[in-house]
Amino acid sequence: PRYLSFSLMTYFENMWPGHNGGGWFDTFDTHITEHYLEQAYLTAFSRPKEMMMFCFQSLYDNMYTAALGFQLDKLDALLDHAGQPVGIVCYLPDNSQGEDNVQDFLGMNGLPIVCSPYFPEKAEQILLTRASACDPDILDKLQAFLAKGGTAVVTSGFHEAMADRGIYHLSSIRMRGRRITANRYRVESMPQIRENGEYRSFCLFPWSDKPITVPVVEFRNNSTWAVVKASREEESFGLLLKDPVGKGRMWTLTVPDAFPDFYHYPTEAISRIREEFPVQDVWLEGPTRISLFVYDNDCFVLYPYVMEDVQTTLVRIHVKGAKELYIPALSRSVQPLYCKDGTAVFEVLAMPGRYVLYEIRR
Repeated sequence: PRYLSFSLMTYFENMWPGHNGGGWFDTFDTHITEHYLEQAYLTAFSRPKEMMMFCFQSLYDNMYTAALGFQLDKLDALLDHAGQPVGIVCYLPDNSQGEDNVQDFLGMNGLPIVCSPYFPEKAEQILLTRASACDPDILDKLQAFLAKGGTAVVTSGFHEAMADRGIYHLSSIRMRGRRITANRYRVESMPQIRENGEYRSFCLFPWSDKPITVPVVEFRNNSTWAVVKASREEESFGLLLKDPVGKGRMWTLTVPDAFPDFYHYPTEAISRIREEFPVQDVWLEGPTRISLFVYDNDCFVLYPYVMEDVQTTLVRIHVKGAKELYIPALSRSVQPLYCKDGTAVFEVLAMPGRYVLYEIRR
């Protein structure tokens, strides 16, 4: 997945901060110009010390070279405004394996993901996959993280790997080896306050454009609560589930058998997942196949991929405490569409192959 051009750079930078010399990319197996350029874009979004185009024999008589030359100054200008990339930290211990690249497919669907070979005990939000379970001490680290008030997203594969290692003490979820194929969803909204002061949620029932196969996550209702479900006739199955643990929350994300099926989640479902995990108080409401890169200086980059069925569209960016967004490349401000409960909602154009950096004005 293309997001690897970004996540791999964050992984090496976190491995030995300040010592990764840069990133490189090549032209091989890229048959669409934008797919080559996207390697450069995402490498640049990671704030490398330098970028290297590999290798000369494949570059000197190649149309990709001129196209990238057109973009390099623009990327350089963009990076003048960006701080250091931040996000939900995916813990990938050294020499680990399991659910390989699932974090990159999540990154390509609007969840800002960065990677680290060390357990991110000081992070606000972490992502644990089946690879994370290769750490023999992962359960103790997870419990300590949750006890202090952290938010942990764990995958269904992580649950499977930890079934006999104590995770049953943290959640009612059990993995029994069943599978379900469905294309109808149940999406529960974030609780909304009414005029009488009560908090209520409402539900949406969107459809995906194809059936998706996921493992069945069995759980005890109320002990564990499902916010997003897939449904088939009378039965529904959890896709995003929460368990309060200590002062924190453990969220379980059910992963499709084929990771690219995340691209086919309906907008309402993928947006609801993003809503629970804002980074720097920013989250994206919109379709799949789009990335949100967030930086530690109140900046973010929005990039929709050049992929089949991706069209220019309007998306909404939710930013807590923002007054306006500013686009340095255009010297133009974007005013909120509306504000609610201290969060400003901005409607912006997302065009495949076009990256835009926004500064948050608070």
